[in-house]
Amino acid sequence: MRLRVCFSRGEEARYISHLDLVRAVQRALRRSRLPIRYSEGFNPHPVLAFALALPVGLIADEDWFDIALEGDVTVEEAARALVPQMPRGLAVRCIQAVEDDAPALMPMVSGADYIATFERPQDMAVLKEEIARMMAAEEYLIQKRTKRGMKPTNIRPLVFDAKWQGEDRLYLSLAAGNNGGLNPRVLLEALCGGQVPSLYRLRLTRLHGMPPVEDGGV
Repeated sequence: MRLRVCFSRGEEARYISHLDLVRAVQRALRRSRLPIRYSEGFNPHPVLAFALALPVGLIADEDWFDIALEGDVTVEEAARALVPQMPRGLAVRCIQAVEDDAPALMPMVSGADYIATFERPQDMAVLKEEIARMMAAEEYLIQKRTKRGMKPTNIRPLVFDAKWQGEDRLYLSLAAGNNGGLNPRVLLEALCGGQVPSLYRLRLTRLHGMPPVEDGGV
């Protein structure tokens, strides 16, 4: 069986890399003493899969990982074992049990929603105009860094929605996952001519396509 775990990533963990996040979760799982399934080979490690890597500097209200187990445990037992072991800045929100043949997390992700909050919303006039221009266009080119250097790239198909919620909060719905995605900071920097003025925080609020908590989840 697998455990599907929804967790949040707060201020204390916003600047750790995805690799450090994986290591922190692995340590918490080992301390939990759950019957974790390990890979084979010279350097076995927990069979652990995350839905989507989170860019450094962002905080997440909801993120997900799957952990494979050797035996069956109830979600209540898993919660009692794992919740106290999570490090500061990472908190379990819910756990559900899924079968080994259930769809994997990563292919389910096609997009992610973000909230950008600005300290000085009065400075956002240029950004607001540029967002309106982008959303009205069929093509929006930015200079994107590739292995061969900077290359003009049309990012408009990767922006599902962008709208203001009040004066200081910008909601973004962007493509994400294995089929290609767009980092919200890259988008904002492009919209602001290479620099994001007065940017206070970006909050990852939800991942599209994540499974609902089924009966028996906690």
